[in-house]
Amino acid sequence: MSIIKKQKVSFLNLEKLHMHLDGTLEVVNGINTLHFDNANGVGRMKHLVIDDVLETINLEVSLTSNLTFSLGNLTSEAIHFIFCLEGHCSHSFENSPKIKKIEELQTAVTENCENIQSSIHIRPKVNTIINIISLDKSVYFKKQNNAAYLAKSQLISLLETLNLKEKQIYFGSYSLKIGEYVKSLLDSNEEDYMTESMRFQGLSHFILANHIDQLYHESIKSENSSVLNNRELKSILSAIELINANPQDAYSIDMLCGITRLSPAKLQEGFKTLHNRTVSDYIRHVRLIEAQRLIVSSDLNISEIVYSVGFTSRSYFCKIFKREYGCSPRQYKKKVRQ
Repeated sequence: MSIIKKQKVSFLNLEKLHMHLDGTLEVVNGINTLHFDNANGVGRMKHLVIDDVLETINLEVSLTSNLTFSLGNLTSEAIHFIFCLEGHCSHSFENSPKIKKIEELQTAVTENCENIQSSIHIRPKVNTIINIISLDKSVYFKKQNNAAYLAKSQLISLLETLNLKEKQIYFGSYSLKIGEYVKSLLDSNEEDYMTESMRFQGLSHFILANHIDQLYHESIKSENSSVLNNRELKSILSAIELINANPQDAYSIDMLCGITRLSPAKLQEGFKTLHNRTVSDYIRHVRLIEAQRLIVSSDLNISEIVYSVGFTSRSYFCKIFKREYGCSPRQYKKKVRQ
């Protein structure tokens, strides 16, 4: 493992957190990682500076006492995109008694207000996972290549002119899409640190794009991206995880409604919100991906694969496989194994 020189941190003082929480702080290929398992609690914080104008931090912690840390610095036009995947956290401005809670799966956006820093508060004895992306507006859009990561080009001008000072902090609705990206950040490839750094950067840009997209629809058009509440979103996530882990099982709308305690309409809305697919489409999609993996990596024949992933008709499987991959399963197998 190669340790490289630490990059300058503009918006987050990870060394100060290290002093407070103890543990081990290391930097490999730009990713700052703080691990701790001691009297202060247990957790991991992964932090990355991207092109010196954008930073992202992922916190997975369970603490024994309250933790408060500051975001931004007084000389930058910092804007912070916050997402709580698990547990909850709170936000306040420096020297302000007002502390506002950010719920599980909720987004929030805040900007340094009149040279006053933002602070994040994490309570003890709660498993908490938070993602924060911070950028300096005055510099970020001077780097034109950053625009390529945004979901819609018109959102560039939106963020350039965005002024949150009147609201100070904007609380968005719950987001399954951002939740999925943040969950992906929890995984790491310790055997290939260069690939890990590139993956961390890519996911961070996707998270930022989704934050901006949601902000555009909610604060500009006054449209909520979803009317599902926190409990309903968590139920949708559990159903998706179940299908991903066991694509071969026989699922029905009634069965999934029973598991999630949601109505068919709510269930469909959740899948459309996260994956832009109906429940049936999503199950079929996951089964196709698993079938494709087995064709590449296993010695099972096509018929065995068809039934092992949950399809009941080989002809139907071949039809949708060809539509997805451009050739029959047999041709695909022959091509990838040449």
